[in-house]
Amino acid sequence: MKLNKTTKILLKLLIITASYAYIAIRLYNNRNYFNELHFDSLIIPLLIIILMPVNWLIESVKWKYLVRKFSNISLWTSLKGVFTGLTAAVFTPNRIGEYFGRIVVLDDKYRIKGIFATIVGSFAQILTTVFFGIISLYLLVENKSATDSLIQYNNIWTWIFLSIMMIITALLYFNISWFEWMFRYVPFVKKYRKHFVILKDYSKKDLVVTLFYSVLRYVVFVSQYILFLYFFDVRVGIYESLICIGAGYLVILAVPTFTIAEIGVRGSVALFFLEMFSQNTTGIISATVSLWIVNLAIPAFLGSIILYRQKL
Repeated sequence: MKLNKTTKILLKLLIITASYAYIAIRLYNNRNYFNELHFDSLIIPLLIIILMPVNWLIESVKWKYLVRKFSNISLWTSLKGVFTGLTAAVFTPNRIGEYFGRIVVLDDKYRIKGIFATIVGSFAQILTTVFFGIISLYLLVENKSATDSLIQYNNIWTWIFLSIMMIITALLYFNISWFEWMFRYVPFVKKYRKHFVILKDYSKKDLVVTLFYSVLRYVVFVSQYILFLYFFDVRVGIYESLICIGAGYLVILAVPTFTIAEIGVRGSVALFFLEMFSQNTTGIISATVSLWIVNLAIPAFLGSIILYRQKL
C-alpha cells in the first residue's frame, strides 16, 4: 500500500508521540520506586550498562540471520529495525506493532516477508520462555519455601497441560512451514501467499540457530533482572531468582496484555513469585520497572529518532 508524503509524516509523528507519551506516563506513575539505590559498588551498574546493548545486539544478529533468506542487510540496519520495532511496540497490544515497526528499514518489496521473518524470531523466543518457564515452575513447586503459595497448582492436570503446551509449541516451531499451508485457507491472508512461502525456506538448522540466539537473549535479560534485584537490595539467592523469573515470564506470556497495563502485570507477577523469598516489595517493583526502562524505553527512544529519519 502506497502512502502519500503527508500521510507518512503524520504516521511517523503519531507513532513517536504515542510511544513518548506512554513511556512518560509509566515513568511518572512509578517515580517513587527508585529510592533504594545501592551504589556501594560500581560493578553492578557497570554490568547492567554492558548487558543493555548486548541484549539488543543478539536480537539484531538473530533478525539479520532470518532476513538473509531474502535480503542481505547489514548488522547496523538490523539493529535499526529492532529499535524502530520497539518504538512501534510500546503502545500496541502484546507489542504487535513490533512486527510492522521493524520492516521500515527494509526495501518495500521485502517488507511483508520481513514480518514473517520477525514472527519466526518471536516464535523462537516464545519457545525458549515456555521451556525454561515450565522447568522453573516445577522447581519452584518443589521448593519447600514456596510450596504453600503454589500448592493449589501442584496437581497432575497442571503438569499435563504444561507438558502438552511445551510439546505443541516445539512441534509447531520446528515445523514452521506448516503455517504456510494453513495460511492458504485464511481469506484475508492468502493473497499474500507469495510472501509467506518464505516460511518453507527455513531449514531445521536455521531454526536451531535462531533458537540458540533466543536462549542467549534469555540468559542476558534474566541476568539483567538478577542484577537489578541485587541493586535494589532484594536479597534473594541466585537459584531462587532464576526459578522465580522463569516462572514469572511464563505467566506473563500466557496473559494477553495491553501495553498500557504491561508494567502493572509484570510487577504483580514479580511480586507473586519473589515475595515468597523477600519482603522488599519496593525493591522488587523497582527492579521490574528498571528492567522495562533498559530493555524497552531506552531502545524505543533511540528507535523514534531512527524512525523519524527513515523513509517509509
